[in-house]
Amino acid sequence: MSPTSIISPITPATPVVSVTPVPGVNTPETTISSSAGAVNGAPMLSTPVPAHPTGTSATAAPAPAPAPIEPPHPFPEPTLIAMSTPALGASSLYRNPLPDVVHFLQSTHRDSWHIFEFRAEGCGYKDSDVMNRVSHYPWPDHHAPPFVHLPAVVAEMREHLTGAPASPAQRKVAVVHCKAGKGRSGTVSCAYLMAEHGWSKEAAMARFTERRMRRGFGEGVSIPSQRRYLDYVEKWIAAGKVYTPRAVRVSHIQIYGLRQGVRVSVQGYIEGGRKIHDYHRFKKSERQVMKRDEEGGKCDVVLTPDTVDGGIVVPGGDINLDFVKKTKVYGMGLVTSVSHVWWNAWWEGGGAENGTYEVQWEELDGVKGTRQKGRRGWDRCLVVWSLEPEQDAAAGEAEGEQVNGQGGELNGDPSAGHQGLGQNLANRLQKPLETGEGESIIGSSLGAPTPDTSPRESRDGPPPPPVGDTAKNQGERFIAQRP
Repeated sequence: MSPTSIISPITPATPVVSVTPVPGVNTPETTISSSAGAVNGAPMLSTPVPAHPTGTSATAAPAPAPAPIEPPHPFPEPTLIAMSTPALGASSLYRNPLPDVVHFLQSTHRDSWHIFEFRAEGCGYKDSDVMNRVSHYPWPDHHAPPFVHLPAVVAEMREHLTGAPASPAQRKVAVVHCKAGKGRSGTVSCAYLMAEHGWSKEAAMARFTERRMRRGFGEGVSIPSQRRYLDYVEKWIAAGKVYTPRAVRVSHIQIYGLRQGVRVSVQGYIEGGRKIHDYHRFKKSERQVMKRDEEGGKCDVVLTPDTVDGGIVVPGGDINLDFVKKTKVYGMGLVTSVSHVWWNAWWEGGGAENGTYEVQWEELDGVKGTRQKGRRGWDRCLVVWSLEPEQDAAAGEAEGEQVNGQGGELNGDPSAGHQGLGQNLANRLQKPLETGEGESIIGSSLGAPTPDTSPRESRDGPPPPPVGDTAKNQGERFIAQRP
């Protein structure tokens, strides 16, 4: 997938041909410009004066000066670019080659770029391969992020983009990538637009889809749990950007219309978001049937964990309910349904110390980022939860901060890790940029938005570098790769 500017388009190598989709218009606006003749950043076409038809010395009337060509929605230089992971070896045949990406960024943006990558599976390169200009906020593909990642990465992106550029003629640029540059990159991009520039969730998601996705390939942020976490970002903004990570105790779960053969697990993040851990998998002995429908083959049950302290404690506040349904076929267990749902107790409860979380079957995430879950496993689920004392949750948060801040060490380069500015909790409480500044960076194409421990992988493994800003691509090879 080729690099894509979220705030502004990337322009190809000279002669410059910029194709800028305009919201609500099927035909893109196309401008062609040369290296000179631009007025106020708008390219111009020079028109030669034709020779007099009779060949006499009569002087033809001068042609009127051409008007500047301006798209109906002028875009400023980009500040945020999304791309798929860069590649080495054979994968560079269909992904952006890592050396070309670094050369492009350095030649067009010099020292004003920085990469933010989100791959829990490992980025495939060392921090030193991208001049140590990378920050790591990992979480697994097709899942929602640990919520604590979002305030941290938004704060670090703000600190980078609002800092002094290497040259007065340059603008700082932030490059985001995961594997395909879609779900995880889209979640962070939308969170940044919402938190720092006042965009609504719907406007941010629409802009990301418009700038990143090929027509007919669906939405950029499409996974229900990732969209739910953008709802939490709205709540975080409304709460003055204050978030208190708290461990959560699940006392019991009520499931209505549970089918046979469904395994239920309570999960959460460990290792700073890199791995998902099974905190409890319910056994048959922990089920109490309240109502049985023999004809329909389903029942209403209460699941109560048989633990010493009478509950399941998940640090950090982010909980995943995982459901797997197996059906016996010729005496063998065949998986016929896979689904899960991520939710955060702090935002679901609005700061309350306890509460319930309810979810319908239709709201679950399906297999590998789709909504395809297989055979129906149940109808409705209700989780009874309470928050643990703050001091217990603080230790979990501190552990996550430490892992996040190690940067290069997580990718096999302990000396090169970037200590993210976003790791400072105080940064999370700062206010977004003023509206005027935000508009000057974002542009107006949507109108006024609503106020390792992966060692280095094989050379054809997927790497993640940053992206570039405006359009002086001096012939670097970027192979179009879209999801």
